[in-house]
Amino acid sequence: MDHGVVVQFTKEKPVGAKAASTWLAARGLEVAALPWKVLIALHDANNTRFHLAIDNHEWGYCFCRGTGMSWIRITTAAFVHERDDFGLLLQTPTLANVGSLIQRLEDRHQMQLDRPRAMIHTNIAGAEHKIRLWVVAAL
Repeated sequence: MDHGVVVQFTKEKPVGAKAASTWLAARGLEVAALPWKVLIALHDANNTRFHLAIDNHEWGYCFCRGTGMSWIRITTAAFVHERDDFGLLLQTPTLANVGSLIQRLEDRHQMQLDRPRAMIHTNIAGAEHKIRLWVVAAL
């Protein structure tokens, strides 16, 4: 009789996907099917932009001001996607604390992003109101 040990390994979610699913649950949102996605676009009066993208695989953000752009994505780790003109890679917080990065950018560049008028696009049914509450309160 074979009394060998059977070991099963489960693949843990990458850090970006884990943060995204935690963010979704913290908003009290549930998805019926994959893939899901959320895009939040903040702008100021001078066309400075901060876009936050969250989906079931990763999250990331893009900050544009003048001709400069920093685009950071978080999958298995944070990395620069195309450019990081503002040196934001090493300043990337957790998704739960992304509001602190936005506030630092507003202070550094002496501008104010318009949270109440954020553009929100998602394929999660009935989620826009809960996401907008988070944008206004936490970002």
